[in-house]
Amino acid sequence: MTEPSSLVPRADVRFRRSGDVLFVCSSDGPPLRLRSPVPGNGDTGWRDLPADAVASLVARGLLVPADQPLRRHPSFHAGSAGPVHVAGEDGLCRAVMSALERAGVPVEPDTPLRAELVALPLTADEERLVDVARWAAHGGRPVMVFAHAGARVYFGLLRPPATACPLCLERRIRATRPDRALARMPMEMLLGAWSEEHWPSATAAAGLVAHHVIRAASAPSRGAAAAAGADLADLIDINLDTGDRTSHPVLHLPYCAVCANLVPSARSVAHDATTVTIAESWHRMSRAVDPLTGIVSGVRVYEPGEPGSTADATVAWGRGGTDTTWFSPVRASCVGGSTKHDPLAAKVSAVGEILERYAAGIYSPDRFLRASLSDLGPEAVDPRDLPLGSPTEYRTTKEKVSPYEDDLVIDWVEGAELDTGRRRHLPAIAVHIPYRPPHAREWLLNPNSTGLAAGSTWAQAVRGGLQEVVERDAAAIFWYNQLVLPTVDWSGLPPCPTRAILDRMRQDGIELFVKDVTTDVGVPAMAVLGRLDTPERPVSLFGYRADVDPHRCLLGAAEELEHVFRMYWRSVELGGAPSLDEPRDIWDFTTYYCHESRVSLLDFVRDGPVRPLPPPPPAPVSDAEAVDLLVGRLSAAGHHPVVVDLTPVDVAECGVVVVRCVVPGLQPVGFSTTFRRLGGRRLFEAPVRMGLRDRALREDELTPHPIPMG
Repeated sequence: MTEPSSLVPRADVRFRRSGDVLFVCSSDGPPLRLRSPVPGNGDTGWRDLPADAVASLVARGLLVPADQPLRRHPSFHAGSAGPVHVAGEDGLCRAVMSALERAGVPVEPDTPLRAELVALPLTADEERLVDVARWAAHGGRPVMVFAHAGARVYFGLLRPPATACPLCLERRIRATRPDRALARMPMEMLLGAWSEEHWPSATAAAGLVAHHVIRAASAPSRGAAAAAGADLADLIDINLDTGDRTSHPVLHLPYCAVCANLVPSARSVAHDATTVTIAESWHRMSRAVDPLTGIVSGVRVYEPGEPGSTADATVAWGRGGTDTTWFSPVRASCVGGSTKHDPLAAKVSAVGEILERYAAGIYSPDRFLRASLSDLGPEAVDPRDLPLGSPTEYRTTKEKVSPYEDDLVIDWVEGAELDTGRRRHLPAIAVHIPYRPPHAREWLLNPNSTGLAAGSTWAQAVRGGLQEVVERDAAAIFWYNQLVLPTVDWSGLPPCPTRAILDRMRQDGIELFVKDVTTDVGVPAMAVLGRLDTPERPVSLFGYRADVDPHRCLLGAAEELEHVFRMYWRSVELGGAPSLDEPRDIWDFTTYYCHESRVSLLDFVRDGPVRPLPPPPPAPVSDAEAVDLLVGRLSAAGHHPVVVDLTPVDVAECGVVVVRCVVPGLQPVGFSTTFRRLGGRRLFEAPVRMGLRDRALREDELTPHPIPMG
């Protein structure tokens, strides 16, 4: 047992008498009780206690050796702290240093180089922020970031590059602001208030920050776990008025100037997973949703029966998004929504759509391969096979596209051919959306999202991307050729989600036509037309889907149609109306036939033989099995699918994979009335191979009317 003369009591230890029982009070546990009375009155010193009571106090950390630098307590672990460097000179930093010194923590006043931990105010100037971030990232040392804003205190322990670095966090907070002018304001204001030394909360903030600096500095063993990637960083936000505590996720910033080259490749657990439940998907993806540090600020959920929802369905929409121009040349879209009958699935689907669009707009020009087609040889996909425009389109289009030239030097992105595994290079303009080419002559097409997909696993993402490419190919062949195709009789469906959706829309007065638009590729594809006459105008909307399982195919098309109807009603509630002008964006293409003067152009959809819905597969098809089937059928038809992994590091940390799937030769949907990318042969020849045309139509025989989208 430690000699009594070398012991000192903790400051919060108090003794009081109650009858014949003496209580030793501490917040660390229940009070000790001495069964025999102790001589004397009033407060009792620890030297008056029996030896077994003193031993118990020592064991519980209430009495510690007088020469121990830090008072022993479970919060401070077993080690000694320091030295610590506080990287700032304002009042809060001085108060933090004073609190550390009173606790016996050695403070390194001038430089972080000899410190084991740096306490860094988020309000530091950019030069200091970058210097400390580099010191931490290259030296593997922890940084405690902190800030005080009114009655709020922020702090978080970062261990770059295993976690994000301070520059990642500072840029992320700025990038989540709604406009760039606001984002450039002082950090104190972005966090909620301008800090002032004389606010009473500053004293509490300094003590709280110092407490957690000591905890971090006295626990070196935790660094090994963090360095191995076992920990995820959070920025803790404590409201001193209410005591409420909020955790904000701290994600790596793509292409961070400090730590991007030190972070392992953006490979999440989702790449190797086979199946992930909806609940687990949301648990991972929810790190992307935060108003201060997230990729998206929030998700607005409209429950069944609530204004903005549909009966028996949940609508989820993302709110706010990251300004990617803080780390990418272009501003990516962060818009996404979903209608599902499972509320959790609605949120997962909405955030997944946001993450795929976000990822597609993040790139660094330095990482592209800049070359001509002849420089790359057979590894490159010929841009004309995407396909591009026809000679007539280039002569007459109003778009800013330029015809491809054989010796043109452009940006290329590396991908992999799924059926052979060989490396292939795709034009960057066919991968990223938005994309800004260095020169106008490199604008070969208008980028769109076809083949872009997010998933909780790699196979789920690739399945979604390939199926969308097949879906758009089928929709284009069907529409541009005005093919009369079979109508699917779904009346024999047993009670199931698909039947519930279709029955509900029909009960709402919507006339439904389910068309089998499957092409010679052999992957089931369906289009569902919903028609409804309203006092203002006829409403005619489409939903599409392709899937190796025809029943999932119909479910997907029905869900998309239901979601599009919800979007339409919402736009009407907000005062919007379909435009009579030529379509300019995908929503104009979606609502183009919601006019009395145009609705008759859909009459051919009513025609065609009626056929029953094909039977489902004998067993559910897994995502991995679906990818194999899709690749096999595409390859057998002479098309070699290429996939590019677009997953940025922050999206990977949310357990999501984002891919772009491109199938050279398949017909895309061009969201333009004058540049529909008619330069390929498949659009003209597929109907002949399918036995639906005796000859291929000429370009001027294709319908000039815009394709209705879902």
